[in-house]
Amino acid sequence: MTLPSVLVVGPGPASAVVAATLARRGMEVALVGPVPAAGTDESALVAAVREEGVEVRLGTALIGYLELDTHVEAELSDGRVENFDAVISPARRSDGGRVIALSAVSADDALSWANALVLPER
Repeated sequence: MTLPSVLVVGPGPASAVVAATLARRGMEVALVGPVPAAGTDESALVAAVREEGVEVRLGTALIGYLELDTHVEAELSDGRVENFDAVISPARRSDGGRVIALSAVSADDALSWANALVLPER
């Protein structure tokens, strides 16, 4: 069985909480976003999520995405196009599917939605 994969966009607090929690729950998680300034809260969050097993790719941005029936195809600023089961982003909006906007909800709500999207039913 393949582990569910999630792309989390942005090294801010909500993104960091979601990325770390999903990684602890056994998902493959990648975090992309700008490089935070040294000594800031965001740089500490990035270090913490890295310790949780999150693949951190700073200096990389989500350029666009395409929601397909089985996955989300994410186009990244480093030229890669990768497939994920879900994309969680504070900047992008979607009314459904596998792209979740965090800016309008709490981190707990985002985690619930992410789990529903990428975890198999029991």
